[in-house]
Amino acid sequence: MPYLSADLKKDIALYCHEVDALLIGDLVKNIEAGDAPYFVDEFAEAIRYRLLTPHVWGVLTETYLDHDDYEQTDEDLRYVWSQVAPGKPFPGGPQVPPIEPRRTRR
Repeated sequence: MPYLSADLKKDIALYCHEVDALLIGDLVKNIEAGDAPYFVDEFAEAIRYRLLTPHVWGVLTETYLDHDDYEQTDEDLRYVWSQVAPGKPFPGGPQVPPIEPRRTRR
């Protein structure tokens, strides 16, 4: 089962704080320097498996999104992805709320 590693959470909290472009630029420099070789792959996995829900993303980045603000979360994730992995396709579909299982009548 995929999970958010401590390193990924630390880097998101530090470099994606309030989705600040200058901090994200520092993250890109660190990735290019080889200081965070795991970031792109782990971030892609977190997006692909929808581990960065609005709540989790909001807490890590201190943007404190509403628990159902999937649109803003999707926008933020796509922006960060475009900076850390330019030219690579976004690794997931839109961030959408989980689908509730259908209940059948008996």
